[in-house]
Amino acid sequence: MTEHEHPSEPSQVAASAPPAPPAGTPPGTPARKPHGKQLLILLLGGGVLAFGGCALFLGTLNFNSGDTSVLNVVFAICFVVGAGMFAIGCVLALVLIVTTLFRTESR
Repeated sequence: MTEHEHPSEPSQVAASAPPAPPAGTPPGTPARKPHGKQLLILLLGGGVLAFGGCALFLGTLNFNSGDTSVLNVVFAICFVVGAGMFAIGCVLALVLIVTTLFRTESR
């Protein structure tokens, strides 16, 4: 390595520009709160997915033999995902109701 190829020299070190800010919302914009439409989708969609996944899982389950098929696993996963969506929807609905009550009382 020669004297001119040394990476610690200022002429050889590339200056990096600071990263550009994302092109989305401007800084300082408050986060969006969950709205009724989103909650309705979580509650109804989660309930339907959980009910359907449970019904299909039980319908394809073979009680006489211990066999499990791929469909049983898929339907069980659908049930778990649907139940989780429904639970998240319930929690967000409760938070929305409580914040609405406190907001109207403070005015």
